[in-house]
Amino acid sequence: MLKLIFTLLAALAQPQPQPDAAPLAGRPVETVPPKSTLVERDFMGVLRPPEPTALEAAIKLLTLSPDETERINTILAARSLALDKFVEQHLDLIIRFGNAEHSTDKREKLMLAVEAFGNLAPLRERGPLDTQLKSALSRDNAKAFDRLLREYWNALADDDKRQPKPEGRVGIIAGAKLKDLGREIEAAFHRAEKGGGILYGYLFQGMTLKDDQRQRLHELCATYSQGGVDNKDKTQQGTFFLAAVQILDQEQRKVFVKRIQGKK
Repeated sequence: MLKLIFTLLAALAQPQPQPDAAPLAGRPVETVPPKSTLVERDFMGVLRPPEPTALEAAIKLLTLSPDETERINTILAARSLALDKFVEQHLDLIIRFGNAEHSTDKREKLMLAVEAFGNLAPLRERGPLDTQLKSALSRDNAKAFDRLLREYWNALADDDKRQPKPEGRVGIIAGAKLKDLGREIEAAFHRAEKGGGILYGYLFQGMTLKDDQRQRLHELCATYSQGGVDNKDKTQQGTFFLAAVQILDQEQRKVFVKRIQGKK
């Protein structure tokens, strides 16, 4: 009975090497030798997308003071937390988003991106990320941040002009920003997977739970997920099931068992 859900959860994400940072820890800014631009091309002359996103890549090229670094890390950590909660609470949407990556239907991808953005109220309430990051920088660093991004957007738009069917400056830049958001959501998915959020979201999201139940179930899912969501150890699966049942009341157990059986 447990095998179904653990097999299903294991199939939700493509295996990728992940850093050993603690879940919800955010993405600390690294100190790297300064470079002059985000515009880099491969050996075929194709523009490389900055990693992990254009905004974060631009920040990493700046020489930050300790105070700036602290403010930037606080902003990015809060964004990571909001994205982690979004992934946990909208697994169905995330799965559809992932499936759409293999589709050639641009309209489908756009509609899913719009739906995802519509559910990211905590991000919208904070305002655009570039505005937040600029507010944390000195005047000189803010100018350098703007320059780095402007050069990259200009290069992206110039390349688009040479395409048989150009999207136009607004469209190509908007598309690049949506892809960056997709990368952030994917990273949040893997953090939630490792931290137990994916397992918790599938089994318990939508249940009427008390605060202490939510905390205990989150901890239980996090402990189990350390072995991977494809953990096939029958003893550990049984231990997980029995521990969860003891935390839930009678009505909650009925919902839990249905979800274990793959019945939402």
